[in-house]
Amino acid sequence: MIGKNWKVIEFYKNMLIYKKDNNLYFGNKNYTSSRLKSVMSAKNLITRYINKLTKREKTSLKYLKYEI
Repeated sequence: MIGKNWKVIEFYKNMLIYKKDNNLYFGNKNYTSSRLKSVMSAKNLITRYINKLTKREKTSLKYLKYEI
């Protein structure tokens, strides 16, 4: 479930990019990161994170995404 004060910016590769308390975050129910400068850097970090996962972890990503 998405928090009340989150501003959803975009869904990208089963991860949510959102703004909370004037900070940019991305993640899913299992992993969250806040070291972002822009939406483009969020997309790059998401791609790097997904490339490091095993095949089993990649297939489970669609079940870990936030529900609106």
